[in-house]
Amino acid sequence: MRSVVPDDVDESYMSWVRDPELPGKIGLNVPPNPTVAQFKRYVQTFDNRNSYHLAIATKQSGVDIGYYWVNVELDNKTAMSHVVISNRDYWGKKVVQETRVALLDFLFFSLGMDKVLGRPLARNFSAIFNYQALGFTKEGVLRAQILEPGGKRVDQVYFGLLREEWIARKKGTAK
Repeated sequence: MRSVVPDDVDESYMSWVRDPELPGKIGLNVPPNPTVAQFKRYVQTFDNRNSYHLAIATKQSGVDIGYYWVNVELDNKTAMSHVVISNRDYWGKKVVQETRVALLDFLFFSLGMDKVLGRPLARNFSAIFNYQALGFTKEGVLRAQILEPGGKRVDQVYFGLLREEWIARKKGTAK
C-alpha cells in the first residue's frame, strides 16, 4: 500500500469511480461522475495525518487494484476505514483480508489508535464477511442511513475492532 497523490488520478484511475456497479464507493463524499480535475482536488484533501487515501497494489506488478480511505480522529484515537477493490479480477481473492491486516497494524501500532471502525452497506455481503473474518464486532445497523444515487435509502452496518482485540487475535488468544 502507498499514499495516492493527485498525479495518480488519470482516466484509468477514474474508470472505477465511474463504474455504477462497483460496491464500496458510497460514502466517499465526491460528486456523481466527477471529472479527473475534481478527483485530483479530492485526493489533495488527504493529509496523511487526519485522512489517508491509500492504493492497494499487486506484489508482482505494482499495479493498483484497489484503495483504502481512512479518517482518523486523533483526539479519540479512532479510525474509520473504507475499501474498494476496483479491479474485478481480484474480487474474491482475499485481497481485503490480506491488506487490512497491514492497515490495522499501521493504525493500531504506528498511529496508536484504540479502535478501528468500518461501515459497509448492509447488502455488501463480501465486506461484511471480511470484517467478521478479521474479528470485527457488529455494533449496530443504521436503518435507511445512506441515500443511493438512484434515490433509494439503504441500511448501513457498523463494525468495530478494539486494539486489545487485534492484539489478542494476532497472538492467537482471541475469543
